[in-house]
Amino acid sequence: MLELGRPSGVITPVQFDEFAEAKNRWYFDTLDVRTDPSQHPDFRRIVGMGESAIPLILEELKIRPSLLYVALEAITGENPVPETGSDSLEEISEIWQRWGEQNRSIAPRDEVLVFG
Repeated sequence: MLELGRPSGVITPVQFDEFAEAKNRWYFDTLDVRTDPSQHPDFRRIVGMGESAIPLILEELKIRPSLLYVALEAITGENPVPETGSDSLEEISEIWQRWGEQNRSIAPRDEVLVFG
């Protein structure tokens, strides 16, 4: 099983694989800027994973800032990014990282991921 620090609990290998496959297809299929990423079937699949996807999305945003943060908004019903905030994906991802730490959805930055 994959354990993302103590706050997030355990993600099953099936959930991890499902997320990874959907995320990869979503990235590839939405490279065309004319495509609305939130309307892609794999984006909806990720959102459909619900709260179990939150730590996976946050970890992905740490590695590769992207529009995937919109899935966090859809799942949590929250948007910690101030309306007058940045349009920078890096800054938006940082804000979501802090949200994840505050809401115990991910381990604090100084904790190491454990794969087992």
